[in-house]
Parts: sequence; structure tokens; C-alpha cells
Amino acid sequence: MAGVVDPAPLVDGIIKTAPANNRDRTIKQTNLFSAYPPGSEQEKMQTLYPFWILGCTVDRMTKEAIFTENAPRAIGPYSQAVKANGFLFISGQVPIDPETEDIKEGIMLETRQVLNNIKGILENAELDFSDVVKTTVYMTDLSLFNQMNEVYSEFFKEPYPARAAIQVAALPKGVSVEIEAIALLR
Repeated sequence: MAGVVDPAPLVDGIIKTAPANNRDRTIKQTNLFSAYPPGSEQEKMQTLYPFWILGCTVDRMTKEAIFTENAPRAIGPYSQAVKANGFLFISGQVPIDPETEDIKEGIMLETRQVLNNIKGILENAELDFSDVVKTTVYMTDLSLFNQMNEVYSEFFKEPYPARAAIQVAALPKGVSVEIEAIALLR
């Protein structure tokens, strides 16, 4: 079977099978202790490629940076998004309009701009919000959560992605909200 990892020498077998279809992952067992000799090539592979836990293939990890004009340029040494092992990891987006570089103000306008920036990145990767499996929302004031959530719900439909919302002391450029996302590639 294509995409199968044979961890037979592992104690309890971390993953007995790894499906070739990246959309249908299952975790069989999650014992992280190795029976491989310390320093062996097998033990190094297990350490370098923790994706075994997810049941991904570990033949070769690929990483590709994504850039689009439909989202603001990175304001530091990072990529707008990175494709790696069947996922798209979208960096935290702030409410900067990519055309004018203006910062939107007010939690609802900020949230809408952030999600439009994420939409631009998703579209560049030929994805949409239905492919998003996890988001993390950073806010400087969680008392505005309901207003943020009202706009958020315009972009995401059931089944909703997993989400965490965290209050932080400050965000880049003095904005009120930043959202990062993880999407499953098609």
C-alpha cells in the first residue's frame, strides 16, 4: 500500500498503518518510546519526522512557502503561509488591507479584514474556508469576543474548524485581533 510506514520495531507500534489518502488519517496507537538503538538511522528518522504520530508518510518532508498579493506582505522574517505534509499553515493575519496597507479599526472591521486576508491565502492555494481545520484567534480584549464571533461566523460554516481564542497584552501594529489557521490540502 502506497504511503505505508512500517514501524514494526517500535514498542507497541506507533502507527500500524498510514493511509495514502491524506484526508483520511487515523491514529492507531501513540506510544512514543522507541525500541530502535539510540543513534541508529531508524531512531533518527523517528525523531526528525514526528509526523508518524499523525500517520503521514515520512519518505520525505516537503515545505513550500506561499505568497499572494491578496494578503498583506509579511512584516517580519516569516511566510504568509507554508504548505507541508498535506497541510497549509497560515501565519497570523492582522487587519491590514493588502491594496492600501491601511489598518482597519473596530473589532468587526478588523475581523472581516483578517478573514479576507486568510481567504486570499486560501484561494492562492486553491482552498476555501471549508478546508480549514483549526484556527487560533488572538485578541487584546476578549470582552469583544461576541462581535468578533459574529463576523467569524459569516466565513465559517458547519462543520466548524477547531478553534482557540486567547487574550494577549498586545498585537503587532497595535491591532485588536490576529487569526492564524491550518487547512487540509486537497
